[in-house]
Amino acid sequence: MSEIESWQDKLIRSLDKTQNDPVSRFFQLATVDRDGRPNIRTVVCRRFNSNAESIDIITDLRSEKCRQLESNINASICWYFAATREQYRLGCSAKIFHQYIEVTKIKHYWDKLPNKNRLHFFGAPPGQRLTSKDVLVVSNTDLPPPNFAVIRFRIHAAEYLNVSELPHVRILYKLDNHHWQAKPVVA
Repeated sequence: MSEIESWQDKLIRSLDKTQNDPVSRFFQLATVDRDGRPNIRTVVCRRFNSNAESIDIITDLRSEKCRQLESNINASICWYFAATREQYRLGCSAKIFHQYIEVTKIKHYWDKLPNKNRLHFFGAPPGQRLTSKDVLVVSNTDLPPPNFAVIRFRIHAAEYLNVSELPHVRILYKLDNHHWQAKPVVA
């Protein structure tokens, strides 16, 4: 039997094939609240590091997802590429970085953001009721506000599914003693 391609190489190829489609950077992130109920939302991948097996996103430190990840670092990612008809489900643990922990990392991501996107971090906290008093007046966006954060998801399990082929291709990947084990299964 031939060697199975790593999920990291497959994901890099999916990203390369869809690089001209901005939607290909969006994925679904699932967390759980304090009552154990799942919460899912769409987020934007800011960086996939195949060597470190991690994915970075940016967020508002005041968001519900940050509170949930502070209570439970476990999360799941579901990333579907419509153009290639491939799906990745990733089990991961989260680490939240903010300017009091990692100034350099925060500044790096802040500097990459267009000014119009920076403005979101100067407003009211996410989820707060919007009122007519919530007028945004910002004079300087050169430095990130204290609520700007980066979340790094370290991947510890992966599942690859390709529905463009018949039969569908499904491979489970498990991290075992610092080595990935791949197991093809029935889709």
